[in-house]
Amino acid sequence: MSAEVKTTAIPAAGYVYQTMQGVNLLCDWLDSPTRYTRVRFECDEDAVAPRGLDDLVAERPDGRVDLWQVKFTPSPDKHALDWDWLLDKPGKAGGRSRSNLRKWFDAFEAIEPSRVGDIRLLTNRVPDLAVGSCLAGGNFIDYGRAPDDVRTKVEQELDGAGNAQRLFKALEVLHSDKGFTGIESHVTSRLRRYGTAEGVETLKNRAVHWSIEKNQPAPDGWITLDLLKVTLKVVAPEPLPENFAIPPGYRVPDNAFYHSFIASIEASPRQPIVLTGPPGRGKSTFLSKVCELLQKKRVPFVRHHYYLSATDRTLDRHTSFVVQESLLAQIKNFHNEVAVHDLTLPAALAACAAHYKAKGKPFAVILDGLDHVWRNQGHDKRPLDEVFKQVLPALENLVVVVGTQPVDDAQLPNRLLTEAPRSTWRELPAMSGDAVLHYLRKELSQGRLRMDINADQAEEELQAAAAEVRARTNGHPLHVIYATEELVRSGRALSKWNVEQLVGDLSHDVKTYYGSLWQLLSASQRDVLRLICQFPFFWPKPAFADIANLAGLSPPAITAVEHLLHSSAAGLKPFHDSLVVFVKQTDEYDKRVAELTPHVEAWLSRFAPNALRSTGCGQLEPNKASRRSLSGDSSEIGCWSAYRRAIRRSSLKVFSARPRNTQSSAHSMPTPIAFAT
Repeated sequence: MSAEVKTTAIPAAGYVYQTMQGVNLLCDWLDSPTRYTRVRFECDEDAVAPRGLDDLVAERPDGRVDLWQVKFTPSPDKHALDWDWLLDKPGKAGGRSRSNLRKWFDAFEAIEPSRVGDIRLLTNRVPDLAVGSCLAGGNFIDYGRAPDDVRTKVEQELDGAGNAQRLFKALEVLHSDKGFTGIESHVTSRLRRYGTAEGVETLKNRAVHWSIEKNQPAPDGWITLDLLKVTLKVVAPEPLPENFAIPPGYRVPDNAFYHSFIASIEASPRQPIVLTGPPGRGKSTFLSKVCELLQKKRVPFVRHHYYLSATDRTLDRHTSFVVQESLLAQIKNFHNEVAVHDLTLPAALAACAAHYKAKGKPFAVILDGLDHVWRNQGHDKRPLDEVFKQVLPALENLVVVVGTQPVDDAQLPNRLLTEAPRSTWRELPAMSGDAVLHYLRKELSQGRLRMDINADQAEEELQAAAAEVRARTNGHPLHVIYATEELVRSGRALSKWNVEQLVGDLSHDVKTYYGSLWQLLSASQRDVLRLICQFPFFWPKPAFADIANLAGLSPPAITAVEHLLHSSAAGLKPFHDSLVVFVKQTDEYDKRVAELTPHVEAWLSRFAPNALRSTGCGQLEPNKASRRSLSGDSSEIGCWSAYRRAIRRSSLKVFSARPRNTQSSAHSMPTPIAFAT
């Protein structure tokens, strides 16, 4: 339940809330140690941060400062982020008080332009409809969307349209944030990744003093990274798993390309080698095969995969801190003969490059799955920039190998785009006919596929079926897997005829394939995919029937989508991340998930396995916030009470499909990391 703050304690609660937001900023810094050089709470020096943008100050390595103003309300359901609050002048009419907008604008104007980084309003207030329409789903207010009378008031308050445009172009609005109790539990959870329990509590207590007392921490009020680590009693994280498994029987799609790629690494170029290809082409599997051969050839390397698989239990693979620590741990554990005197990533890589140059071998750094970072970090590529600034430009004898989808420049590190123009990237070829044939032979030998034909005709039929699979899929590895799985899940034998009957457009990219299937799915089957893609736990197969029963509706048939999923004893998850990306971009996805969430909460409370209940409810928190925004309810409510309340409020329907046979195939899914990017 949300904490009720005493009326007389609201100012104190506001200061504590602001301090906890400051600690949350320190967590961001721990995630990305090169992002800032120092941080300050409640700055009282106008030369550093003028009043109005002085709650939190973070200095970047380039000398610019990022500034936050934190605004707390104990009742976000009553006090919205609206134009009245932005323009209100407390005190007597005609007095000298300033509105919030005016305070922020005056502070913005007082900063030397060459020192201005990002300026942000951070609040737990929720935008009303008028401000929400001006935000248009983003974090910057387009005041031109406001009603005419509001625009007039804004321009009068800020002395003209030009000033208003400048302020709103610069001011990022981070709204609907956690409440009083939510922010402390959030930062405590984040800090536990880095420090001891004693260190976490010490840091939270000292942070209050840093906010209140002058020149604290000593000597000048600035928090440094070293001080933060000492206070928190930082412990080294466990090394990340970096072995991207190669499925049994894997064959590279093109031998000539494979050997040419290896030769390029051995030539030790200064320019990064970038491997690219559409989703599901098999880039990560190919790079793992490259690593396997490098190891056989005794070519030294370290590697990091920003994504391993749908079954990977690693909590964080994206922040620059964990990437740096993973690479440093590999250098320590696998290259311990290298003398590394400075335990920073650039120094360690330089030492390795020099050491192996003396032995006549290149030293490679392999960074794979860059496209996952922007998607999974809230459209923030700074973790990539922070790593690549330490890796590039490459030193002599340091070979940088990168794997990524050909996503927009806005999603990739600037340093990589500078050092390796797209014209130099190498696209991984599709599977050849022989590679497809080899894959199908493997599936037959493992008993997953079968053929209903006489033995003397089996080879001819197998080759015909393989040629048809290659023709229908154009050799796209993910499509080959999905085509195979559709045969397995439906219980059909491998034959040219059955391959011709496969559903969906397999001839183009994976988005086209998903789109062609989506049009054929019932409302209930679409809901199954929405839930599996939204909530990242293993879904037991009976869950969807249970949820339908709670709603008094017929259970959905999941067989039509099961070939898109990884199936194990633990349950169902998306087989490939591209499915999650597609489903989340479908029409009314957020609205439908918000409608489904109360029923998921009820299922977790009443029917889910015990091991899933606590983790599942924790993963519902963002969805509860989304539903509160849609319904106008800002209270924090438990899983079961949310369901009862929603049922009273409306008759939400989870599934609308007619009754179907819900039996599923007993065949197991292949390891989902076969072609992961």
